[in-house]
Amino acid sequence: EERQRLQEEERRKAEEDARKRKEAENQALALMAQCRSSVDSGSVAEARQHLSDAVERLKAAGVADKGGAVKELTADIDKAAERLGARDEANQLLDLGRAQIIEGKRAEAKETLTSAKRRYERALMTAESAKCSELLAQLEEKEEEIRHATEGQEAAVKCQDAIKRRDVKTAKQHLERASLSFSKGKVAASNVSQLQQEVEVLEKEQLEEEERRRTAERE
Repeated sequence: EERQRLQEEERRKAEEDARKRKEAENQALALMAQCRSSVDSGSVAEARQHLSDAVERLKAAGVADKGGAVKELTADIDKAAERLGARDEANQLLDLGRAQIIEGKRAEAKETLTSAKRRYERALMTAESAKCSELLAQLEEKEEEIRHATEGQEAAVKCQDAIKRRDVKTAKQHLERASLSFSKGKVAASNVSQLQQEVEVLEKEQLEEEERRRTAERE
């Protein structure tokens, strides 16, 4: 009878231990599921805590790693942490880039926004990356406008010089270039209207001179 009683106690103890291990394993699985959810939502600190608790429950259940899940989750948490770090850096760079645009520091803004875009791409934040691309495109457009405006101003100066030399043909060529460049540079048309009038006056004067010369020759 004593032997039977001891055997019964051992059996009950074994069943209780098996129940506790199974319970611990189920708890670990639930914690890992919560860990996965936290990773997907970007809650890195919460994910690490869930995984740490899950590992403790797996140890209690006598299981080292459930199918490599702990290793996989650890790697995913590290990736999520890296993405969050990249996101925070990108947000700061985006703010800086916008400030530089306002200050007229276009070259610095271009470099800053390019760095922000790369970090958003690392963070898998496509909408924010697209916003950086949009701002960069606007900067490129502005640089093109400034380049055309500068070329227009240079052509206008050459046109003025040609007018002073009374070289109508050259003046008209530079006037055309100035007008086209100013248009691309979104510079007001009034910047070439005065030159246009001066070229027309000069051309008219030269035509009248030519007509007087021919008349004189006929006489």
